[in-house]
Amino acid sequence: MLFRSSCIVIIAAEYGWRQYQRSRQIKWVIYQLHGKTAIHLIAGKQQYLLYDSNLVNKKETNQIKKTAEWYFGASLYAFPVVFHYDYPVIQFKRYRLAIIAGNDRATLQKLPKTVNYILFTQNAAISVQELLQYTRCSHFIFDGSNPMWKINAWKKQAEQLHLHLYATPEQGAVIINL
Repeated sequence: MLFRSSCIVIIAAEYGWRQYQRSRQIKWVIYQLHGKTAIHLIAGKQQYLLYDSNLVNKKETNQIKKTAEWYFGASLYAFPVVFHYDYPVIQFKRYRLAIIAGNDRATLQKLPKTVNYILFTQNAAISVQELLQYTRCSHFIFDGSNPMWKINAWKKQAEQLHLHLYATPEQGAVIINL
């Protein structure tokens, strides 16, 4: 009887600890979707998905949302107030993720002097060296909306500059814990 009671207490404590950790989680998740971009903002039990609605279909978005609910315990779908989003930058406290997309060169002028992460998406038309003239950053992410030949060219540039890089087509989704 004592053993069962001890097991129940341990299980309840573990569950309580997991719920406490989930209530304090802050994450950016950048998914690997071939030819597409999807960025999940997760804070506590809230989740919000940024994606191009012209490319990502409803079935995919529902699957991503359900996965976040199951995996992260983020059951509420709403924009988390702890994030500030002013395209091209998503910010949480002092952490910044800049999104560099396609041929949109006007966003380069909106970049802060430093960011923590830069996401190259939708076949961004800029080199790593040129981007570093606008902002300082040491962590680069290349998602599945870019062709592999271009990702390989960016990786070569980033490696020459001793920068951290992550390519979702090769390594899968990236989870950034803040």
